[in-house]
Amino acid sequence: MTEFLRRLQAKGVQVRPNVARTGHVSGISYRLDRVAVKGSGLGRAYSFEGLQREQGVRYDRARDLPALEHAARATKGLEPERRRRRPLRVPSPGRVLGRLPGHEQARTGLWLAHNLELAGRAPGRAALNVAERLLPADARAAVRAIRKVIDLSRGR
Repeated sequence: MTEFLRRLQAKGVQVRPNVARTGHVSGISYRLDRVAVKGSGLGRAYSFEGLQREQGVRYDRARDLPALEHAARATKGLEPERRRRRPLRVPSPGRVLGRLPGHEQARTGLWLAHNLELAGRAPGRAALNVAERLLPADARAAVRAIRKVIDLSRGR
């Protein structure tokens, strides 16, 4: 295992074994330039156990553990940045309210109340507002034409 580490490092590949405080090695990862990959990500044969089982790399804890610990210390702090999760999107209050049952009816009620209040000052305009909202689409064009005539006659 020590020789395997030395050969990879000579080729510019950083090796990072995952060594526990107890000395147990649970995995290995490799890094070349800016790309880091777990051994199992390359294939079973390149995981720590796969190296021993399929590649014939011998691991003797007494002989190789110091080299593995040194390699782990040498790559400490060079972990690739973890991807950040996208920030939580909070929907706008209008969008939330629009999903509540009865919201559209409540809005229409508030709108009608506003126009009834307006009726005391401008009853014709209030009637046109209500008619424009409540009439079918083909009749709304006639209401808009009436409104335009009124606005033109008042110099608007």
